[in-house]
Amino acid sequence: MFVRVKVTPNSPRKSVQIVASLRVGDKVRQKIVRYIGVAQNDEELEELKLLAESIKIQMEAGSQQLLMSPEKLARINLEAKAEKYASEDYQVDLRNLVEEQRIV
Repeated sequence: MFVRVKVTPNSPRKSVQIVASLRVGDKVRQKIVRYIGVAQNDEELEELKLLAESIKIQMEAGSQQLLMSPEKLARINLEAKAEKYASEDYQVDLRNLVEEQRIV
């Protein structure tokens, strides 16, 4: 399951949905599991995304007890997704690499 944001053409409205991917034969179908709501601006959109994440966590957990509240888990998930690394973090100069050992 995942949270999907659908944009309405020629309108500032954005719909938030929880969607499950189902394989039917050799095709993948997406089924709307729960409709969360419509956001008019970015602030409402973030609140609806957080609500959708917490509902998704509750649905996936089922009757299983969670260590943290679904709202806290959703907030942690959204913060982790929002954390971006700069491209400088991944640049490596191959001339400076030294082989430590080789397994044959």
